[in-house]
Amino acid sequence: MLSYSKDTEDIFKRLPNLQVLKFDLKESWDNSTEQYWFPKLDFLTELEELTVYFASSNINDSGSSAAINRQWDFHFPSNLKILLLDKFPLTSNSLSTIARLPNLEELFLYYT
Repeated sequence: MLSYSKDTEDIFKRLPNLQVLKFDLKESWDNSTEQYWFPKLDFLTELEELTVYFASSNINDSGSSAAINRQWDFHFPSNLKILLLDKFPLTSNSLSTIARLPNLEELFLYYT
């Protein structure tokens, strides 16, 4: 289970050859930026498969009951081929970011 921490991205930077990554993301709303926090993963140049489960501490932030205008600050690696996001409240801007991934072959969105 990952929560917002400045150390989280440093930990991932120590794993540059990671090809598959799965984690739960909890309590990621950042009041200072008014966006959901998501770890920057664009430096994981070997990452091809990413699975993330969103677990908000706010009962209103899960799935389709989430506020429409909340943004994610996604930084995915460009070579990502498979992406699975579960229970993410996504906006059209977030989906546009995902759509720009040049090597994405499979996209799974559950309860978004």
